[in-house]
Amino acid sequence: MHWIAPPKAHIIIPSLRKKIIAHYKDILQENLDSFCRKVEVPFCFDHFGLVIAFSNPMELILHNEKMEIDEGLRTLIAAVGPVVIKNVYLDKTSRELGHRNRFPNLNFHVDRSVGQREIYSMYTCNPFDEEQQHPRPSSTLFIANIVGYLQAVKENRLNPSKDKGVGHTHTIL
Repeated sequence: MHWIAPPKAHIIIPSLRKKIIAHYKDILQENLDSFCRKVEVPFCFDHFGLVIAFSNPMELILHNEKMEIDEGLRTLIAAVGPVVIKNVYLDKTSRELGHRNRFPNLNFHVDRSVGQREIYSMYTCNPFDEEQQHPRPSSTLFIANIVGYLQAVKENRLNPSKDKGVGHTHTIL
């Protein structure tokens, strides 16, 4: 019998809500939830992001042939935002559907809108794929929309009295 060690997991930014409130206290004259409602930028995370790391390469089936993400992973993403799964590769069907994610000069990427059921982006680093192996020449920054919005307000790029909605969160990039 071959023993595979269980994956290790950790939260990327514990207590994100508290950190946002502390960092942007000069902007948040009311509580964070009231501010989010006023500027029409939803926020639901207490903690942000999860890293799951496997010690051995692991094949995972994360979505079906319609590219609909697994319900369990969907629930996890709804709870914590970005989920980083290390040392995994997608199943053969997913790879054949072209899920290779080649973004050598990625600056900003949104591949789905709120009008679609799937509003996630999936980036992979197949440990057996020469093009996807580390080190990668690009990186991706994940932030909660309200953090982008608050930073733009702090830099006087947005006015919370008139600039409303998630579309304004891209202003700081």
